Amino acid sequence: MVRGSRPDNPASNGLPPGTRRQVGSIGLLVFTHTRLRVPCGAVTSMAGEQIVIIDDDPDFREALSMILEPRGYRLTCCATGPEGLDAIRKNPPDLILLDIMLASPSEGLHVARELRQHETLRRIPIIMITAYRATLGMDYAKELGSDYVPPERFLDKPLTAETVLQAVQEALAKAPHPEDR
Repeated sequence: MVRGSRPDNPASNGLPPGTRRQVGSIGLLVFTHTRLRVPCGAVTSMAGEQIVIIDDDPDFREALSMILEPRGYRLTCCATGPEGLDAIRKNPPDLILLDIMLASPSEGLHVARELRQHETLRRIPIIMITAYRATLGMDYAKELGSDYVPPERFLDKPLTAETVLQAVQEALAKAPHPEDR
């Protein structure tokens, strides 16, 4: 078995195929199906818009992949801020999904700020994802405002597939064409 892969039989996890289950501790509900985990830094081969996902939770990266890949989005999954910055510099995406709390409670904010200060990367839309509001009662959108780190949107965990898809579609619709960045 490939490291990080799931058994070929989706029912082997005790749930029949198509049963909803909770992935990890983030509360994102997805439909179960057989697939390999997307390794950090790996780029999928689909021919849609390119999205970089930066999140230290492998279950959350997998859940986002299960939602976005079937809709044609090409994904690069990264577990750390530095890994994500490196991937973005090498191949600027159309959109970034960025967790706030990575190795430190504010690493995602520092990544976003660095991207906003970079001449050629500053116009890539960023959707910040956080569980802070639920755990700390802090609303980053109000606390920091768009002057510090202007993301296109903040999303609070737990998320639904519909929320993710709507946010991604809206951010991409508003984004400048890659040639105009």
